[in-house]
This record gives sequence, C-alpha cells and structure tokens, in this order.
Amino acid sequence: MDKTTHYVYSDELYHYGRKGMKWGQNIFGKKRSGAKGTVVAKKKKSILDKAKEAKEAKKKAKAAAAEAERVEKEKAAETKAAVKARKEYSKKSSAHLTDDEIKKRIERLELESTYNKVLKDNDRIAKGKALVMDVLSKSSENILGQTITYIEGALVNAVAKKAFGAKDDIVNPKKGQKDK
Repeated sequence: MDKTTHYVYSDELYHYGRKGMKWGQNIFGKKRSGAKGTVVAKKKKSILDKAKEAKEAKKKAKAAAAEAERVEKEKAAETKAAVKARKEYSKKSSAHLTDDEIKKRIERLELESTYNKVLKDNDRIAKGKALVMDVLSKSSENILGQTITYIEGALVNAVAKKAFGAKDDIVNPKKGQKDK
C-alpha cells in the first residue's frame, strides 16, 4: 500500500443482534460469561415460579374447601346433638328439672311469645298500610273523576254559549247536569 491511499470511515453504526437484546449477550440470549443470567433462563425461571405459585394456590383452595366441609359437618353434628338434647329435655317433667333448667325453659317461652307478638304487630302494620293505600287510591280516583266532570261541564257551557248563543248554563259543572 502506498501512503497516498485514504481510508473513508462511515458514520453508521451496525448492530448485529435482535430487537430488545441486552448489551453483553449474544443473539441467542446468552451472556458471554455464562448461561445463568440469560434472558431465556430468567424467562424459564419466571414460568417455573408461576407454575409453583399456581400449585400452591390450588393446594390452599383445596385446604380451604376441606376446612369449610369440616366446619359444616361439625355444625350438622351440633345441630343433631341440639335436637336430640331438646327432645330429651322436653321429655322431663317439671318435677325432675333443676331451677336453672326451668329458668331456661321460661326464658325460651318468653322469647317465643315476644317473637310471635312482633310478627303479629308487623302483620297488623302491613294490613294498616294496605288499607291506607287503598283508601288514598280510591279517594284520588274520586277527586280526579270530579275534576274531569267539572272541566267537561265548563267546556260544554262555553261551547253552548259561543256556538249556539245560550244565555244560561246548560250543565251545572258542580253537579254534572243542571237541575231544571
């Protein structure tokens, strides 16, 4: 080469890789120093982590369902035991009951009577509301009917005076028809 040859350098930068590729990795996603920190290895790890989390969530859901079933069985057993105890309890005559058992029975009877009274009061209130609504409905229909009759009577009188030249009212709007 002679000393007169000039080299022309381009201002372009060439990138041999793929879009989103990190610096220090080759085109296969592997770091030059080794495969432990690669993008592919990280993706595999995150996929495995998600699968592990899904398995754990599934186990937790099964455990929760089993616990709910166990609690429900306990409640059913308690209910059966309570029914059985109530039957045995009600079989005893008052002479064979302790003071505490008699007090419990009395309290229960008082609660039941109070409950029934509240239900009856609510029923009476509902019936009273229905009666008031019925009366108001019928009254409003009656008032509306009277108003329409009055307006119609006034219109008939106005038309009769204008069209036929009537001097007196033909219809008494307050009664529906004139008394003559």
